[in-house]
This record gives sequence, structure tokens and C-alpha cells, in this order.
Amino acid sequence: FHALAEHFFFTVVDSRTCDRDMLAWQVSEVDALFAVWQSSPFDVDAAKAVFMLKQMECAIVLDGMKGIQTHERYGRLLQGLLDETVGAETLNLEGPPYGGGIKGVLKVLDVYLEKETDKSKSLEAIEWVKERVRPGMMQWDLFGKSYFYWMQFDRVIEKPGSMIAWIAAAY
Repeated sequence: FHALAEHFFFTVVDSRTCDRDMLAWQVSEVDALFAVWQSSPFDVDAAKAVFMLKQMECAIVLDGMKGIQTHERYGRLLQGLLDETVGAETLNLEGPPYGGGIKGVLKVLDVYLEKETDKSKSLEAIEWVKERVRPGMMQWDLFGKSYFYWMQFDRVIEKPGSMIAWIAAAY
């Protein structure tokens, strides 16, 4: 049921322009929805995270990266998703529209980078996420089960200088 509610809600949200009234409507509707769902047997925190990610797509455009990082709810959610402490016990975050908690954070940042015209603010957001996300993660899922999981623990850093000689040598 919650997947149907998410789909309906996100369809309405995505069809409207992001402004203060729209964000306030999202917050009030989601609060009312979860007041009804509190007695349900599914992972309410993960379901809340999915709806708050949609709110954050709008909030980051209105308030910027620093605005959501310092926001009481959004800042904690960002860190919880990156640390994988939110929704770790459930598949609620794994399905549409984000495909996972970290992917949800990356989607929020993608929305921000599309709208932000100040390149220094964009670079700040990119540097912030580079410090927190492992660059190499691969998972093989089959029939809803994870059969293979590999993670790159080494930090990948940018190579200084031009890559033209390296690319030309390969061809």
C-alpha cells in the first residue's frame, strides 16, 4: 500500500513547481499520512525517509546545500542514509523512485546541481559527497536476494594534470 501512496504523492509533487507553499504542503501531507501509518507493521522510518527525500529535492533548491545539512530533519536523514543506519533493516528504500538510500541522496544532490548556477557552491556539494561515498560498490541481486557484494575501500583521488597522454596511449 505504501508504494501506491508514494507513487501517487510523487506524481502530484513532480507535476508542480517547487516553492515555499509546495514544500509546506508536502510536509503537512506527509505528517498526516504517517500519523495514520504509525500502527502499521512495516518500517515506518524507511518509508518516512523516501517521502523526506522527495521533500529534500525541493528544499535543497530553495535553501541550498548548507540549508538542508543544518536542517533538523533533513540533515540527520542525509547522514543516516549515507551511514546506512536508516532503513538498513528493510527493502522500503530499495525500490522506486530512488533505488536505495545512497542513491536517494545522490538524486537530491543531482537536483541541486542542475539548479545551482554558482559553480563554487556546486563544487562544495560535490566535494561533500566525495568525502562520504565509497567510489566502488557493486552488488548482484537475483530474485530479490543479494548473491554477490563487493566494495572498494581505497579512496580514489583525481590524478593531477591532463589525461590526454594516458588516453592516447591506450589507442
